[in-house]
Amino acid sequence: MVGSYDPFRLVPPHHYTSRNPAPFRVSVSMNVMLLMDFHAHLAHTEIIGLLGGHYFPDREIMEVIYVYPCKSSSTGFQCEMDPASEVAAREVFAEKGLEFVGWYHSHPTFDPQPSIRDIENQTQYQEMWRREDGVEPFIGVIVTPYDIEHDSNVSRFQFWMSGTNYDLSGQFRTPYSCQHSFLQNENLQEETFSQMASLVEEYHNYDQRVNMSETYRKDEEVSRLDKLIESLSSHINVSSNAAETFISQVRELMSADFRPNKNEETSKLDATKELILS
Repeated sequence: MVGSYDPFRLVPPHHYTSRNPAPFRVSVSMNVMLLMDFHAHLAHTEIIGLLGGHYFPDREIMEVIYVYPCKSSSTGFQCEMDPASEVAAREVFAEKGLEFVGWYHSHPTFDPQPSIRDIENQTQYQEMWRREDGVEPFIGVIVTPYDIEHDSNVSRFQFWMSGTNYDLSGQFRTPYSCQHSFLQNENLQEETFSQMASLVEEYHNYDQRVNMSETYRKDEEVSRLDKLIESLSSHINVSSNAAETFISQVRELMSADFRPNKNEETSKLDATKELILS
């Protein structure tokens, strides 16, 4: 913190109105929601990724249809994207004929409101992608998976962008919440599950990964895996058979490959004994 500037201060987004309408509408894929939510559940630290899609100026709508989870250096307070991941994401988007339309990151246990640092990053991206007509078709998404004060087991999402006006302090552009709808007539994509499996492999040995066998809240029998499944299920809008098959695959994936091994459990037990004896 320098003077009154605190980059980690959360700023509640404003809302667009009829007098100050949003520059475009946002429509998001079910598969995008699934992968962002899944990624956010894997670690106690913040995660980050990029979003691909299309902006249609004639209809003033952005469609977000693809997620590229990125590698990052993360603490409990901030998350920095690995530059190589951003380059790789751009290459994948180009191969798929997609535009670079947004980024996402998690606030693991606290409100999905952007920090001043988040707003600065978002503003830089928007300015980078500003069109000749002044529109900046680039959004941010914040996912909060583990806020135990939130009654629901479904993760909270904040779609947002930097407005054209500045905060009263003059330090940053005012954030605005973006309403979003969901793409219609979608199917669960095999690639989505494949990306989930890749994330499990990547985070399997991460020292800050979430233990899915632990209970989510005290005095409740719901595990973190149960909580994940409930949250993912809330995004699925396909036939019951397809949904059940997909959820069963995810549960099997997490049960088999995302639990602490015996050595880790033994180490934690030994550390606890040492603490007690000391």
